[in-house]
Amino acid sequence: MNSPLNIRLWFRQNMGARLALVCFGWSFLAALLITLWLVQHEKNEALQHAEAELHKISQSYLPGLSDALWTMDPQRLRSQLEALKQFPELARIELTDDSGKLTRIDLRPLQQLLLEHRYPLEVQIQGQHFQLGELHLMVDAERLNNQMWETANAGLLTSFFTLFLSSLLLLRLFHRWVTRQLHQLALYARQLNANNLSASLVLPDSTFYTDDEIGAIVDAFNGMQQRLAKELQHRTAVEEELKSYQAELELMVEQRTAQLAAQTKRLEQQSVLLQEQNADLNAFAHTVAHDLKHPLTNLIGTTRLLTGVAAELDTAQQQKFLTEILTASQKMNVMIDALLQLAALHSEVEVTKTDVVIEQTIEEAKHHLQPLIDEYHSQIRLCGPFPTVKAHPQWLVEIWLNYLSNAIKYGGKPAAIEIGIDPMTNETKEWRFWVRDHGDGIAADQKDKLFAEFSRLHSVRADSHGLGLSIVRRICHKLGGSCGYESAPGGGSKFWFTLPLTAASR
Repeated sequence: MNSPLNIRLWFRQNMGARLALVCFGWSFLAALLITLWLVQHEKNEALQHAEAELHKISQSYLPGLSDALWTMDPQRLRSQLEALKQFPELARIELTDDSGKLTRIDLRPLQQLLLEHRYPLEVQIQGQHFQLGELHLMVDAERLNNQMWETANAGLLTSFFTLFLSSLLLLRLFHRWVTRQLHQLALYARQLNANNLSASLVLPDSTFYTDDEIGAIVDAFNGMQQRLAKELQHRTAVEEELKSYQAELELMVEQRTAQLAAQTKRLEQQSVLLQEQNADLNAFAHTVAHDLKHPLTNLIGTTRLLTGVAAELDTAQQQKFLTEILTASQKMNVMIDALLQLAALHSEVEVTKTDVVIEQTIEEAKHHLQPLIDEYHSQIRLCGPFPTVKAHPQWLVEIWLNYLSNAIKYGGKPAAIEIGIDPMTNETKEWRFWVRDHGDGIAADQKDKLFAEFSRLHSVRADSHGLGLSIVRRICHKLGGSCGYESAPGGGSKFWFTLPLTAASR
């Protein structure tokens, strides 16, 4: 007995069986839908016929029943009810007179109600209507259900056996005309190789398939076989010729490849350097043209105004103008220092690294930012302990200055800032420090621009010149680490940087 696995394998490998099964399935589904439509159509016709019969009863017998009730003639009433029994569609007749007396006649068991109607019985005398009772007629659906079931069974059985025999005939014809020939084609294709290109493909009863699709495939296979034989002869000749040059060419290629690899590496390094320098030059020109021009314009305007009307101004007004000049000058000085620091970071000179205590660099940064911390009423909490690392201390202070200043300004009102380090694991190869705030975070379209040079973190503030995070990125690169941003759990921002693992934690 074949197992289900063997049957499924045979079914996947037999295209004719799949085709016959699909045709049988779709045809049987169509036959099923048509049968359901016929059954529904027969049901609708039966309902219409029952409605017509009940309408005929209402037209023919309601006046007689009303007169019999009005004249109180029981003999006539019984005859009218007996006459109603001739209608085969009726299953139950119920007559209720004006006193509430119910007369019920069961013509057959009422198993499933198909249709019912209630007809009032009344007479009209001198323009007045007198209610005499009600006639309730009910039609059973049993006979209709039996008819529909017989129709469905007959249709489905006829369709099933017709489609089953048609599918078997289709399977047989497909196997004889298509499957057997395709099997020969597949066998020939598997046997066709470089050592067997002389034999042509010949099918059994080949004259029968000369002009159809199978014959076209046979011709295509034979043409391919002849072309492959010619190509094989040509390839053999070419290979013999190439073998004489192979050793020499391999040596030449190896030498040339080494030269090209060295040149390519140098060119790539020079290209990267040139691209960075070009980007820095373009960004520097942009910064000078836009960011330095604004405070310089304010400085020139204020100076001219102070020069022209100095005698007319009182001491408070003069002090105000001088303060504006000092503020603009200090802003330009900060920007120029940042540009000079960025240029120094571009230098290829190796920096000397020493043992640095992280808490000391954080405290130094907090000392520089104390006026800003007091202005924004910020709170900074250290989540230590922190290790001692190999780095340049002033560069670490610069990283903390940039991260903390951004957190103070944009990390909430007031900002609650945390400084911490991720725990060590066996897979960790570097220290990972971070600064977290609870502000609004960074929009998704700004994340890719955070550490780009001359890109402002918050363009709505005029006190940002777009150099801080780019300096952080350069410092981390110089120290052999990296930096980045991620959304903090529960809201806010988390800026981080890494340093190589060159010293054990304290």
